[in-house]
Amino acid sequence: MYANWYARLHNEKTWTDEQGTVHIIARMSPRYARNLLVWIERQHEGIVQAAANALRDVPLPPFDTHAYDDVVRSCEDEAAAMTNNPLAWLAETPLVQALTEAATPHIARHRNRKPHLRTVPLTTDRHLHSV
Repeated sequence: MYANWYARLHNEKTWTDEQGTVHIIARMSPRYARNLLVWIERQHEGIVQAAANALRDVPLPPFDTHAYDDVVRSCEDEAAAMTNNPLAWLAETPLVQALTEAATPHIARHRNRKPHLRTVPLTTDRHLHSV
């Protein structure tokens, strides 16, 4: 798995596949973007856990400063959002939003078709589950 999922989820410009090939999201085919959204949804537990682990490695300011308290509080809030509703948290990340935008033509084109057997259950209208 990618070394820093937190950083990866906050990159709305590119996607790096398992072979190390970098794909520019703005030039990605709508179908490929949709397939990535489905994959992210299916793997969401591991992805969110890896992102939470990466969040623990955030550099902290000196301990006896207000900045330290602010960074720690921000990380705690982010970790709580990740834990409380992982799919909603993922849906708000820049990567998933960019992939959703890239996938929109594919989703719109197939919206009225009979669902494929491998379709993931839909629970949110906006991002991940609108595929």
